[in-house]
Amino acid sequence: MTTRSDQSKLDPMSAFTQRLFAAIYDPALKASERGVFKAHREYVAGRAHGDVLEIGAGTGANLAYYPEDIRLTVADPNPFMLRRLTAKAVRLGRTINSSIVPATEMPFDNESFDVVVATLVLCSVEDQKEVIDEVTRMLRPGGEFRFMEHVRANGRLQGVFQDIATPIWRTCF
Repeated sequence: MTTRSDQSKLDPMSAFTQRLFAAIYDPALKASERGVFKAHREYVAGRAHGDVLEIGAGTGANLAYYPEDIRLTVADPNPFMLRRLTAKAVRLGRTINSSIVPATEMPFDNESFDVVVATLVLCSVEDQKEVIDEVTRMLRPGGEFRFMEHVRANGRLQGVFQDIATPIWRTCF
């Protein structure tokens, strides 16, 4: 099942950049996924249980790590990412519910999920507090927010690169 937000709000450039981002995401992160991200995804997604929501689910990088017995709902504002995620779910034999929405406008009831998962999401939203408020609203009492994020690099060159790239990344993707 897929719930769609109003995609007509996308201007042509947004649709172009969303399609481009979906196309390059997996190849761009391939080395990181085999290296450092694998262990973190196993820890974050692999320990999810019950009713699970993944926000900013992208192309489905966490799908292979989720336990088989969970009930998984995924959300992402990029319909092209979710199209790739859905194809991956079919290949893996996973049943999912999906929704094309940003992390700040979740259509789910209060206390709907045992676990909310987010990996590499909070770096690309304008207001992290707003997203955390939504996560808190949707979690059942005793629920878990399981996430993986990166932080600004310490090195002068890497840090400056991130400072320049972050606004561009946020605008385009």
